[in-house]
Amino acid sequence: MHLCYACNAHCPSGLKPYELMLERIAERNSKRKSISAMVPYFLLGMPGNNFWSDVYGSFSAGEKRILEKWSEPPAGSREVLYMGCGARLFCGDIENSRVLKDLPKFGPQDTCCGEMHYRSASWGAYSDIAERTFNRFRELDAERIVYFCDSCYIYMSRTLPEMLGKELPCEHISLYQWLMERYDAGEIKVENPQSFKAAISEPCYVSELGKDFYELMRRVYEMTGAEFVELENNATCLSVAEWPTSSRTTRYAT
Repeated sequence: MHLCYACNAHCPSGLKPYELMLERIAERNSKRKSISAMVPYFLLGMPGNNFWSDVYGSFSAGEKRILEKWSEPPAGSREVLYMGCGARLFCGDIENSRVLKDLPKFGPQDTCCGEMHYRSASWGAYSDIAERTFNRFRELDAERIVYFCDSCYIYMSRTLPEMLGKELPCEHISLYQWLMERYDAGEIKVENPQSFKAAISEPCYVSELGKDFYELMRRVYEMTGAEFVELENNATCLSVAEWPTSSRTTRYAT
């Protein structure tokens, strides 16, 4: 089951069918005598070795030093880039990025937004990892947290306060928003625009983030010179009122 969130946007009663389906999954799992070993293996923070500790353990000495550096909260920074479990796989590229060089990074190896825990209806595991990450975030002295991963963005800014009643006293933005702010201010320039056609496969959470996020993704890619061919069923999770004001067929037509 993919559980793409779209049912929440389509529900005429304003309910959350997505969470109801997760409840059924949790009930089914509780009736089973065992579950696949693959489930806890992919959940960061579970006892013993897991996929993430195995991958991080295979890193080069230089990459491990980067992760150690990111484990400590950067001091005196108004903005901090949070590097979640998947983003840490690219620690070398991110640490050496010219565009992100002045944006302090924070991503302790034992923290995670809890997306996979939540989607697998592993409520206890989700509560544990979300609580741990929340407490580590409280160590930050920052006005804004920038999320490299948009799953982290939605789970820390929305799911955490909605499900656990915990909210961080700072602004949450995605890396897409941060990049566009710098681009619009002239602080980032595209020195070698590309010329190619591409299609976007919508992230499953676009229905939760809505029209602004839908447009923001395209603005970031368009500034590199990309021309988009919209897939027929893109953004079907958005209601008619949320569709972009400009026509998809005129703005993104080939």
